[in-house]
Parts: sequence; structure tokens; C-alpha cells
Amino acid sequence: MEPKFTPIDLKAWPRTQEYEFFSKIVPLSCSLSVDLDVTKMRANLREQKIVFFPAFVWVMTKSLNNLIEFRTTDNDGVTGYWDFLNPMYPVLHDDDKSISMIWTEYDDSFKIFYDRFNKNTEKYGSVHGFFAQTDNMPPPNCYPITHLPWMDFKHFAFHLDVNRPHLPSFAVGKVTEKNGKFNMPFSVNSAHSFTDGWHINHFLENLQDNMDNPETFKL
Repeated sequence: MEPKFTPIDLKAWPRTQEYEFFSKIVPLSCSLSVDLDVTKMRANLREQKIVFFPAFVWVMTKSLNNLIEFRTTDNDGVTGYWDFLNPMYPVLHDDDKSISMIWTEYDDSFKIFYDRFNKNTEKYGSVHGFFAQTDNMPPPNCYPITHLPWMDFKHFAFHLDVNRPHLPSFAVGKVTEKNGKFNMPFSVNSAHSFTDGWHINHFLENLQDNMDNPETFKL
């Protein structure tokens, strides 16, 4: 699906003053790490024999696409928003511990996305080089997510170029268990010119609701 970019009329945009301030006068990015409760999601996926990481990537992208603020960015010097975002994520090569980035086109259907994710991993997972899909390079509406399944971090932050407004980036860590509850560290990094604390909180609440809903991951 070809992504559509819609320019924003800065003269009529309610957020113009915040955008100007946080992108030009005091350029800032927001960085926040939380523990997500993945207990219900993990049990649901295990019952259906569904792999956790691609399922999480889909539900996170679904929650992101529900909020226009996270789809807003500058594209070739024009401020606007994408109609949807695609995820771009790393694979770690066992032989030399290098990583390659793979992207998968988002679909509202979990089954369609899950199948695409697995096919891409099977086809490109052993291809070395930063971009594994040299025959299908990532489009501009891709956002990055870092996967650190061996690390239970308290905070993780990308040091982004705050002078250039950008799409959000994310990191997920190791799932740990305590007293029957499973948590996973999750880091959100976004441009303050487009998002405030309210938007991040709303996204996290929406993400948790989607993860806990047993109907979310039906194949």
C-alpha cells in the first residue's frame, strides 16, 4: 500500500506555536520508559502458539496509528502526517553479532501482518548489511523499534537529532516474572514538537488495553 502524506496548514494548526517553540527555539525530544504488563497477552499468545515479538510489534503499531500526533513529522521540509506507519526492527546475526533492519508493511488484520512478518524474517533474516531488504527499501513512513530481549532495563533513550523533527522510536527489553506477573520494559522516544506527555500516556493506555483484549490476536 502506497503511504499518503498530508501537509498541515501551519496557519490553522492549533499546535503551531508549540511546534515552532520545541523545534526551533528550544528543540526537545521526549523520552520515557515504563514497565508494560504483558501477563494476559503472553498467556493468550502461548495458548495459540503465536510468537511474542511480531505480535507485540503489530499491536504497538496498531496503537500508534490510532494517534495522528505520532504519525506527524517533517517530510522533505514539509510538516504533515502519514496516514499510517510501518515498523522497522532489527535481526541479530549469530555469526558476527551485527544487526540488519527489516521492515514489514502494516495491516489492520493481525493475521495478514503476522504472516508478512514471518515471511520477511524467513527471507531476509540471514541477509547481512544494515538494510536487509535491498530489493525493497523501507519507505519514509517507517518508525524504528529496538529489540533487547536479554536486557531488563530501567531506562533506554535514543539521542536523536532534535533539530530535525522525526517519527517516534521505541525499545523493548526482557520479559521478567515476579509473583505470577510478567513485565516488559518499554521505552518511548518522540519529538516534543509533535507530542506532549498527554499523548504518550494516551498511547500507553491504548496499547495496554489492546494487549489485554483477548480478541486482539485472533488468527
